[in-house]
Amino acid sequence: MASLNIDPNSMTIGDLDDFEQIVGKPMQEALAERPVIDPDTGEPQRDKRGRLVRKVQPSAKSMLALVYIARRKTDPGFTLEDARQVPISELTADEGEASEAPDPKE
Repeated sequence: MASLNIDPNSMTIGDLDDFEQIVGKPMQEALAERPVIDPDTGEPQRDKRGRLVRKVQPSAKSMLALVYIARRKTDPGFTLEDARQVPISELTADEGEASEAPDPKE
């Protein structure tokens, strides 16, 4: 299984522009944490303290852009069409834990 590792410090302005061209929005916006929605109730999930549970939920276009940008660093001939052919089963991501919104009282 291939591992997709993206070092934000190695990204260039061109990489960010390419991401924005593919996805249609800036990386910061496309990969922002969003509230986790309970599939049964349709309501945002909350932790034990009542705070919203949030995590990054990338779109298919965001994943496509990230695969393309990451792979072309080691394979300059790698194309956007090549990225479209990468099976999801070949990707691994360190999702970590869903984060909680900061408590404004703390």
